[in-house]
Amino acid sequence: MTQHSRDTPQFYLTAPSPCPYLAGKEERKVFTHLVGERAGELNNILTQGGFRRSQSIAYRDSRHRDGGMADMTVLDYAMMVEDSHIETRIIEYRRKDPNAPAGKRAAGELVAIALTDVLGDGLSMVYSFFEPDEAGRSLGTYMVLDHIARARSMGLAYVYLGYWVRGSRKMDYKSRFLPQERLMPDGWMRVE
Repeated sequence: MTQHSRDTPQFYLTAPSPCPYLAGKEERKVFTHLVGERAGELNNILTQGGFRRSQSIAYRDSRHRDGGMADMTVLDYAMMVEDSHIETRIIEYRRKDPNAPAGKRAAGELVAIALTDVLGDGLSMVYSFFEPDEAGRSLGTYMVLDHIARARSMGLAYVYLGYWVRGSRKMDYKSRFLPQERLMPDGWMRVE
């Protein structure tokens, strides 16, 4: 019998459920808990292998679950951000405050947020959202471009955008950021 330490991840498989991105398809997820002293290291390895993080769970599958953040409670928030074993940051995007004194940057109205994990080789955009009334400003595109600039300034090679499901309108924007690497059944493939 093999003994497992608290730092050895155990993986679980969910039952099939309807895919929120493609009608008539199902999803299943493989997941593990990100806890303990090696949680950051494990998150690095799993993200490079195609996993994504939600709160203290890393999961992987060919379909991405929708709506989990919409039902988030204060406790869920604390588990994802404040009580995380992962190095994570909240990056706020605000309007320029027209009343700020010259030369000083005062915090204006919040228009977008990105929850970002800092990995050994890049930034992983775990979750982002923006003010729906500001959709015409392309804030999602701006946040991705800003993360690319942030990664470069930190000497990091990658920005992980998460899953991309071919045919899903919600995820089509990801295919515009080239060059990129996509994890395929045979490994990582560069797309120009």
